[in-house]
Amino acid sequence: MKRNIVKMFLGVLFCCFCMSAKAQILVQTNPLDTNFSWYLGIKGGIPFGICTFSSFGENKTRAGYDMGVYGGYNINKIFSVEAFLMHGQIDMSFRGGDDYWLDYDGTFYYVPVYGMKGCLYSKLHSIVTMTRIGVQYNIDFMQFLSKRKNQLWKLYISPAISAVYTSGTVKIRECDEVIFKGSNNLHLGFGGDISPEYQLTYHLCAQIYSNIIWLTGEGIDAMPEHLYSSNCIVESGIKLVWTLGKKKKKPLVKSSPGIFIENSEVKNIEPDKNMQHAVKNPDYKRNNAEPKTTILDKETK
Repeated sequence: MKRNIVKMFLGVLFCCFCMSAKAQILVQTNPLDTNFSWYLGIKGGIPFGICTFSSFGENKTRAGYDMGVYGGYNINKIFSVEAFLMHGQIDMSFRGGDDYWLDYDGTFYYVPVYGMKGCLYSKLHSIVTMTRIGVQYNIDFMQFLSKRKNQLWKLYISPAISAVYTSGTVKIRECDEVIFKGSNNLHLGFGGDISPEYQLTYHLCAQIYSNIIWLTGEGIDAMPEHLYSSNCIVESGIKLVWTLGKKKKKPLVKSSPGIFIENSEVKNIEPDKNMQHAVKNPDYKRNNAEPKTTILDKETK
């Protein structure tokens, strides 16, 4: 299972690498406004855990919470890189199937043992707190799908790698009594996001993201590993992005004779023929000037 996940992840990276040739052409035709290279944001979502216990348990779906901050740098109009820091909590319970017993020392049994103080899996749930720090590489696939220079919509595919710190506590659902508290674990997480983005204002953008993170090491739910080998987190949420920098002013265009400039558009205006003739013939204005009226002329009239 883990080998298939690694192969799929490497396959995604290989596809991204193969598209770099076309990306370089698009970058040259669509240069980035350097005033908006850096950006900051906040994000929050609903994570679900899948391990021996799962957020998609037999009794109900248990949603968690996850929130944090991130910042990034736009390399060009297609590629960007960002770092993030997240903190949240996941709630998981028994998936279903054959019921087992869990002792207070963290040992499982297929059937109840005399003198054992424990509880059935079906009556338990696991609360997992997690903190993640990592980096991801964003690729805007909308630049490949559309030839428009200014896009309000973007579609990011983002491979990511992170360090995930987790701590799980197993409790009885009815009374919230602690059965077993797991150790603090550090995992290496790898996966990726897919997130469409829409530009709301000149600086503000909004994203809706979904991701999946596969984790190495022990199970995040603190349960004995004897049923499932899965150890991953899936999440969906919202991101708000604020680009840094000032709005770029439109460059001034020097005017030349016969040209009128308005709203950065150059319009040709035909010069007056009489003005052209006056410039070529200096005596034109003197010979064609209206005669001056005198007092005698007024009395004669």
